[in-house]
Amino acid sequence: MTEIVHVIVLAGGSGARLWPLSRQDNPKYLGDFGHGRTLLAETLRRATAITDRTRITIVTGRHHASRVRTVAHSEGISSILVEPRPRGTAAAIAAATRLAGARDGSAVVVVLPADHDVGDLRAWTDSVGEAVATAERGGLVCLGVRPLAPLTAFGYINAPDASSPDAPRAALAFVEKPDAARATAFLHDGGYFWNTGISVWRCDSFAGLMRLHAPAVQHAVEAATTPGTDVLDAVEWPRAPYAAIESVLLEPAAAQGAVTLVPARFTWADLGSWDVVASRGIAVSTRPRVHELDAHNCHVIDLVRQVGRRYALLGVDDLILVDSGDVLLITHRNRAQDVRKLVEELRTRGWEDLL
Repeated sequence: MTEIVHVIVLAGGSGARLWPLSRQDNPKYLGDFGHGRTLLAETLRRATAITDRTRITIVTGRHHASRVRTVAHSEGISSILVEPRPRGTAAAIAAATRLAGARDGSAVVVVLPADHDVGDLRAWTDSVGEAVATAERGGLVCLGVRPLAPLTAFGYINAPDASSPDAPRAALAFVEKPDAARATAFLHDGGYFWNTGISVWRCDSFAGLMRLHAPAVQHAVEAATTPGTDVLDAVEWPRAPYAAIESVLLEPAAAQGAVTLVPARFTWADLGSWDVVASRGIAVSTRPRVHELDAHNCHVIDLVRQVGRRYALLGVDDLILVDSGDVLLITHRNRAQDVRKLVEELRTRGWEDLL
């Protein structure tokens, strides 16, 4: 691995799809999914396996900055970039990449979302190392995982087979959360990967491609950042268009042949919905005090483990129950992706105390 690697950890959003665990003041990356540590702390632990703590930057929002800073300091991380207002992943990544480049020139940046569940740290480190080596030659690099099921919770990357199953290959297109029919077709096609959101590039390569494909974002970010500081200008920052990095950079760059996919060799999940949590068998979703009669493929998630609370399921299939004490969520597995819609309905109803 190159001598100079910076890591950008994205700790933004509230994770409404994991309500009622995640709330406005308790985003999912600050939750513990069975490791005895928050997802953010787990991500920082992985980051320290590939670079020095002084080259790790967390990007987060002002509402969660205090709690994020507490977790970061416990891991020896001090660089926190606080967004005055959410502007999407494109601006967040561009700002942190610009500051990394101002410090270390053409250093390689690794972008890590803070809400992933990853198995086998050694395999993860090896895969990221291969992505870093690929990025050193220029262009943008993404890590993809071969799909194990036709999940609609994840984005996909079309990258047909290369000379060998594990070889890097050109990424042709990005698909955001397909429906079940398309996800099934992707699985059978064999040329599609789950998009992990882990991206790698040299700072100078990234800046050049941003100026080409997303000049409005890049110019606003350059005006809002001051090299050598972790402060974003509160006036200039909101002028950046709200956009995802896939739509404004990765997709058009892939169309020009500037994006490479490296197949990941580790187990992975973006914990973005309760069906994904259930399918991973994560320890937070243990089955305490549950009795089932003619019930199949149901999953009870007791977040508070209240004394005396028991669950009896009769004649139901494919349900997920999430008990947070103040509210009980019951959803069919194939509707777990719609929890975000439910949260918006509850806001309209006036149940703000649950959000």
